[in-house]
Amino acid sequence: MSTSSTFPNVETLFAWLETLQEHPLEDEALRERLYEATRRLSWALETPSMTIQRIMYSPLQLIMARTANEMEPFDMLTNGNSEGISTARLAEVKDVDPVLLTYLASMGMIKEAGEDSWAGTNITSALAIPGYQAGIRHQYPSP
Repeated sequence: MSTSSTFPNVETLFAWLETLQEHPLEDEALRERLYEATRRLSWALETPSMTIQRIMYSPLQLIMARTANEMEPFDMLTNGNSEGISTARLAEVKDVDPVLLTYLASMGMIKEAGEDSWAGTNITSALAIPGYQAGIRHQYPSP
């Protein structure tokens, strides 16, 4: 099936999805419905290799979030730093490894704001909440 014949306005769809990333829906029921639909769509778009990688590496998200919690970059990245904080500054203040930052960005936990610069996302904000941090520590205690 040709994408252009099935979805003649696919570029409009992309633009709408990009807008949603910056301005999420406020209607909670609509947000949940869209979340479930996009999650199912994501699974439908996966190749077998993508599916296996998603499943195999899913525990890594918890482990890396826990590791990052120990270094506490989330607090720094949620305090109105929309232009981003450099890797060097995060390493200086929070002793954060650049490889960890790259992984966190690949999972949407933070975002790359520019070359060698990082900023927060809605996920960063959630990960900076002390109660949620405690939940992550509970699920994956330090060895």
